[in-house]
Amino acid sequence: MGSGESRGYPVRRKWHFVVALLAWAALIPLRPAHAFQAGTTTPAAGAGQVQGKIVLDSDGSAISGVTITLVQVSATPSAISANPVNSGTVTTTPVSGGSGAAGAAATATTTSAKDGSFSVAGLATGQFAVCVKDPNATVIDPCLWTDSRTIVNVAASSLSSGLVVRVKKASTVGVRVNDAAQALVQKSTDVYPPHVLVGAFDSRGAFHPAREVQKDSTGISYQLPIPVDSPVRVTIYSAQVQLATNSNVSLPAQGYSTTFVQPSSQTRTNSFTFNAVGRN
Repeated sequence: MGSGESRGYPVRRKWHFVVALLAWAALIPLRPAHAFQAGTTTPAAGAGQVQGKIVLDSDGSAISGVTITLVQVSATPSAISANPVNSGTVTTTPVSGGSGAAGAAATATTTSAKDGSFSVAGLATGQFAVCVKDPNATVIDPCLWTDSRTIVNVAASSLSSGLVVRVKKASTVGVRVNDAAQALVQKSTDVYPPHVLVGAFDSRGAFHPAREVQKDSTGISYQLPIPVDSPVRVTIYSAQVQLATNSNVSLPAQGYSTTFVQPSSQTRTNSFTFNAVGRN
């Protein structure tokens, strides 16, 4: 074999590979288009469905434009209805689509219509909590404040309809911690800035931390949305900072707590003011 043939053999192999690659690429468009579309899903055959309505607890008016997320909290439907009394009369009816629910979802999200209605399909079998997120923060998410959480049973190849999710109107609690003593300012010896715990407990004992909305050299302001017509226990505590009331009465070592109910008829925001007077 001459030197020219020896050099040409690898060239022919490269061309054979290129031709094979082009032939394989030409077959790609023949595959179904949905196989390449990320984020598109088809509800599984035999999966459950839920239809319901979001209303305001105080007057039953419809709430539109809120995001509803159903989150599975148990893979087994409750033998006894897990729906609280304020959730309407829920009926379960069979739907077509087989008897299995393989590939059904443990979470699903939709948006309420103008009349407050919503519909979710493709759900796995089990118990689902109905969470409601309001972009305008005018109502409380029942999944965050568990006092008013709504649970619905979902069965394979069935529609659960008639669910009424009653959400509570949100009010706001404001807490101000003045810092004339500069006790909240991080010193060179501090690993972390001194911390003040501000928030509220609901009736089931879950703690909801308040959010810092303003911080400067004069102090820190906090806000927390709370449900109206429900008892909440506002709490302020610090292991590092000595706190006092606005009239400079020192708080006990366990901090300050008070329980109150914000009536839905009252528009005034509750506010509390404290002073940081030193370090512990």
